[in-house]
Amino acid sequence: HSQGGMVGTRSAKNSSLVTGLILMASPTVLLKDVINEQIVILQKAQGKTEEEIQPTLDFQRKAYEVARLNEGWEELLVPFKELIKYEIGRLSEAQQAYITDIDVFAEAQYNQQIVGLKSPQMRSLLFYDTGKDLSELKIPILAIFGEKDTQVPVDQNGVIFEQICKVKSIDCSYTVVTDANHLFQKAKTGLAMEYTSLPKESISDWILK
Repeated sequence: HSQGGMVGTRSAKNSSLVTGLILMASPTVLLKDVINEQIVILQKAQGKTEEEIQPTLDFQRKAYEVARLNEGWEELLVPFKELIKYEIGRLSEAQQAYITDIDVFAEAQYNQQIVGLKSPQMRSLLFYDTGKDLSELKIPILAIFGEKDTQVPVDQNGVIFEQICKVKSIDCSYTVVTDANHLFQKAKTGLAMEYTSLPKESISDWILK
């Protein structure tokens, strides 16, 4: 599931013991591109324009490069503070009043958010081309996506998987679960607060077949 599908793809590429692969809401493009799409979807849902979202994407680009090289983490704090100040400047005066020290607030936010990006797991996946390895596999593959997934959007990732299947003629199946979010649970918008439940019979049907 999700990033686990990327690990599964890499494992299948490197081991002849894997005879089938099930990808559930798994990226088929670079993870950094998936994260950027998540940011755009979430911030648009918050009412932001593309122009207002761009500073965040600009910072992400710098962060990805630091993660790729695994150096420059302390220097990355500078553009992060600039981004935080920009975001705070867009708040109401009442909201800004709760932040008494912007530098302290920014550093706390930075340490909290950057810890995941610094992890070996994340750095190993950010630039991993899952789609390339999928296209080279010769085993049966089932890919399942949620129609309303806002974390691994089907329009970005499902479309690529479908193209891989057609071009390479691999033994693959492609399913989009109606109204499902990232966890394959019924949703209205795909945002986390809407999680309920949704049957997952598609997997067992495929395995039995």
